[in-house]
Amino acid sequence: MKVMQTETRLQKRIEARFDTCSKFSKATGITPATLSRLLNGQTEWRISQIEKARKALNIPAKEIPYYFFELGSPKMEKQ
Repeated sequence: MKVMQTETRLQKRIEARFDTCSKFSKATGITPATLSRLLNGQTEWRISQIEKARKALNIPAKEIPYYFFELGSPKMEKQ
């Protein structure tokens, strides 16, 4: 089963944190061509790529579905 990726949420997070996809690409080690295919839904994310992106964007693990897959908004736990 292929899960639809939510590029708009992720792209907004990338722009907010890095200004450009080029800077994000350098920070994560994901090539610009690969990043473009990932963001455009032409290829599926690998777990290692999600982890690199998540760490660079300071995304909590529990919010991975919100940024990388079409599964709705994250449930925020009270601390």
